[in-house]
Amino acid sequence: MNVFRNLGAVSLGDEAFIGNWNQITAAPAYQKYHREAGRLFLADGAGVVNRHYLDCSGSVRIGRMSMIGGIRSIIQSHELDLYDNATSIGTIDIGEYVFTGTAVLVLKGARIPDRTVVAAGATWTELDDDASPGLYAGTPARRLKAIDDAAWMTREHVHTPVTGKDDSFMTEHERPVQQPADAAAKPTRRRRRFLGVRTIGCCVAVALLFGLGVAAASATQWRTDDALRVQTWDFTPVHQGLAGLTVIDRNRNLSGVAIGDSGLGHGAARAPDAAVYLQREFASPVGRIGASVDFGRSGSGSVALVLPARGLPSAPARFDSDFPNAGVHLVVNARTWEMSVWERSFGQRTLASGSFDPVLVGILSIDVTRRRDTVHIALPDGRMESVSDSRIGSYSGRYAVWELFENNAGDVGATLTRIWAAD
Repeated sequence: MNVFRNLGAVSLGDEAFIGNWNQITAAPAYQKYHREAGRLFLADGAGVVNRHYLDCSGSVRIGRMSMIGGIRSIIQSHELDLYDNATSIGTIDIGEYVFTGTAVLVLKGARIPDRTVVAAGATWTELDDDASPGLYAGTPARRLKAIDDAAWMTREHVHTPVTGKDDSFMTEHERPVQQPADAAAKPTRRRRRFLGVRTIGCCVAVALLFGLGVAAASATQWRTDDALRVQTWDFTPVHQGLAGLTVIDRNRNLSGVAIGDSGLGHGAARAPDAAVYLQREFASPVGRIGASVDFGRSGSGSVALVLPARGLPSAPARFDSDFPNAGVHLVVNARTWEMSVWERSFGQRTLASGSFDPVLVGILSIDVTRRRDTVHIALPDGRMESVSDSRIGSYSGRYAVWELFENNAGDVGATLTRIWAAD
């Protein structure tokens, strides 16, 4: 059982979970002034275990495969300014493959880098955006060492398996418990029961949200349908290449698309409207598309997530005249976002847009889920947006397209670290 109170929206990615006895609240007054206030976003595989307190008066984003572990941690996204006698909210951004131990305090404005461990009892304040991955401890938290060889940081499954090996617990007089002959099958059954308990806990939480009125009536919960078959391409640190992707390059950059240490990108633009497209065809209409992206220090490049009605023309010369209708054409850069449909006879028709304050830095994720004529957009600053239009469904087809785009000559493009899509 969990308590949710006054949240504007809760979003759970694939296999994301919230355990039991957590208190997740927001001060509703801020939602009158800020559309992004009162938001909690858990990316794919992210988790909040048991007995924690999350203040989501601002917005809290927990990245892919990250875990609020231990017990009794506090995530606090608003604060009091004693000098101005005023309170304010902010964003807390917890990166990918992050683990926080027992009784950790994370304060407004905190950005925890990917593949980081925050030791028990630490206090994470607003650190600079160039903080390196590693082990952090103390008040305020300071980096102690790198943890590059930790297997937890590269795991593929959400839950860490239980083992009987613990040399500090065993004594010379103790022996391991004898397992029955069919023990190999039991962990699977035990895990299913464990997941069932979590499912029941989530159902009770939803009942509290809507049946007892603990949460705001306007709260929305988005979760990707488990039936979706997500395909992922990871370009760092050990990339799998471009298998299954078609690359279409407009040949307006100083160098073509390549995968380097930091991800997939291409050279600076040598002409306006420089672009490269990665395309994947699915068996049925695409229902989800996303990317993890680093806009770099210049922030001059853009990324577009596109769901076209058919495949893109293979010849760049035909792009201006033969670019197909697209039900989703989401363009994001370090400063702004714009959700449009693309009509072959007209071009871009904007349905919704906005800006980021502060400007985006670091590796951040963008995720779009389409349900018929509506898209739910998880923006990289933690905001959630929903957009509906009949053309979203009618113009979307079996193709997913990721675009790196630069408006002007000399612009330095963004870098893709990971992309994904599902039909």
